[in-house]
Amino acid sequence: MRPSILVGLAGVLAGWLVTLPCGAVSLVRRRDAGLSEQSWAGWLTDRLTALGLRAVLVSIAVAGAVWLAGRFGRRWWVVGAPAACQASMPPARTRRFGSPARARDCSA
Repeated sequence: MRPSILVGLAGVLAGWLVTLPCGAVSLVRRRDAGLSEQSWAGWLTDRLTALGLRAVLVSIAVAGAVWLAGRFGRRWWVVGAPAACQASMPPARTRRFGSPARARDCSA
């Protein structure tokens, strides 16, 4: 495994460990307020699943960046920047407020 991928995975793990206590406090507060019935085991399973998914995605991204650097040399960022911008954008969410035919006529 490449050292760059290991550095990326170490960053993912460090970020996960930093947010773990805040997530635990959040679960306790949600349970106290009656907003959650999730068990500690279920909560930890969800957290570990998210960690694994994030680790896979970061590994793919770092491997792609290393490949671009090897393929395009000093100009790898010209190709990598648009891809990084696209990957960092959240998916478009559309809300449907009703069909135009059901819109109220406020001109009267």
